[in-house]
Amino acid sequence: MRIDSGSVRGKVDPSGYREFTGIPYAAPPVAELRWHAPTAPASWEGVRPADAPGPRCPQPAGWGEESGSTTEDCLTLNVWAPADAVTDLPVLVWIHGGSLLTGGGGEYGAQKFMTGPEGPMIVVTINYRLGTLGFLADKAFEDTNGDVGNYGFQDQQFALKWVQRNIAAFGGDPAKVTIAGESSGSNSVCTHLAAPASAGLFRGAIMQSGACLPWQPKQDAESAADAAATALGCGEPATVAACLRSLDTSAILAAQTGNPTGTVGTPFLPRSPLQALKAGALAKVPVITGANHDETALFSWLAYGRPGGPTLTADRYPQALTEITRDSDFPIDEDRTAAVTAEYPAERYPQPIMALTRAASDQAACIVRGQTPELAGNGPTFGYEFADPTPPGPPSTFPLGAFHASELFYMWQMSTPLSDSAPTPAQHDLADQLVRYWTRFVVTGNPNPAGLPPMPGYTSADSQLMSFKPDATGPISTAAFDADHRCGFWKTITAQP
Repeated sequence: MRIDSGSVRGKVDPSGYREFTGIPYAAPPVAELRWHAPTAPASWEGVRPADAPGPRCPQPAGWGEESGSTTEDCLTLNVWAPADAVTDLPVLVWIHGGSLLTGGGGEYGAQKFMTGPEGPMIVVTINYRLGTLGFLADKAFEDTNGDVGNYGFQDQQFALKWVQRNIAAFGGDPAKVTIAGESSGSNSVCTHLAAPASAGLFRGAIMQSGACLPWQPKQDAESAADAAATALGCGEPATVAACLRSLDTSAILAAQTGNPTGTVGTPFLPRSPLQALKAGALAKVPVITGANHDETALFSWLAYGRPGGPTLTADRYPQALTEITRDSDFPIDEDRTAAVTAEYPAERYPQPIMALTRAASDQAACIVRGQTPELAGNGPTFGYEFADPTPPGPPSTFPLGAFHASELFYMWQMSTPLSDSAPTPAQHDLADQLVRYWTRFVVTGNPNPAGLPPMPGYTSADSQLMSFKPDATGPISTAAFDADHRCGFWKTITAQP
């Protein structure tokens, strides 16, 4: 296979599709290219093997992983395509989640999309810079146009431009690209809906469990970068760039605190995704958007729900509300916890952790759903909720429900095992349905396969969304969703500037 930087050789799966993995789409961001906009990779002679995913970008060890990564030569992508020689196929580009701190494109196997009945299609999964290395907005790295920070988002955009130049070689149509992501990958998708230079690189978008965010003004991002540089021993303005670029990757990872954020007020991102959403200024493309019924159960479990680990007591519940949402899309401030605990009193639930989970999950669901009308102002918008009450999950001291990221294991062949328990036949059917709806959207811009319940588009006159459940998939009213998640209450709590 010939692409613009050389020839690559992938492998053919017996099920009838080709995999090309670990393809460089940008130069290694090392030395002077650390904290620099991505640049083209060097060309190569001969045929480069493309039969193993590239390393994940530098990150600490994540959930279910024994080790992280310190490899900065990581800007690679993976392509899944039918084995037969075909042309003009639609393309799905997947942006992984992980709070902009962890994850990699190689964790997502696209087998189900390759073998489903709604195809054929092509799938691309990508790596991008994470954490401090991907989002530090230090003034020392500001380019002549005033751009600084957002390096991870720029990597994503650079990969989309690679797709425009090269996907035809794999049988894809660059005019039929859909971008999709989950969690911070979904936040990234909305960032590209708002970023001027991403316009025209895709014709549809899928946002799973992630809202359009305010990110951080440039001045604040640069102040935070000054503090980070000082903490790393690089506080001298005259030498900060050289000092930071000389540091070991492990030292940078060790000093990371909190979640990274985009930088607003730059040429790459003149206004935040949330500002663009409210102004009706996002890209005019069809969108699928939704959340899981019990989003925050995963984070409650990590803090208080693992067998043998710490437990949440009723007296710590208010503090836990602030802690568990501190790095979320919209944190619950301490002055609002009294109202939340009055609405979700611990004594109403079998365990305090269940009150915590219900409150924070309802807030997350209402934020995502609350942005649907504004998304619909930019183009056809299809809402959903993943609501399997018992998806496969890790051992837990409380019922996890449809926790954050649980739907991914229905759609992708994940590299990290989630559970030893096998899905039920009804869950297998639900997985097939999800893949069909998503594939149909990528192929046509409308997620409605023949023979399945229709996924309603948002209208103000008849507002519905799709509820994905085993044996019970179908539309529900927004009124029912709002009542279930107490969205009227959360409108009084969650400020969206």
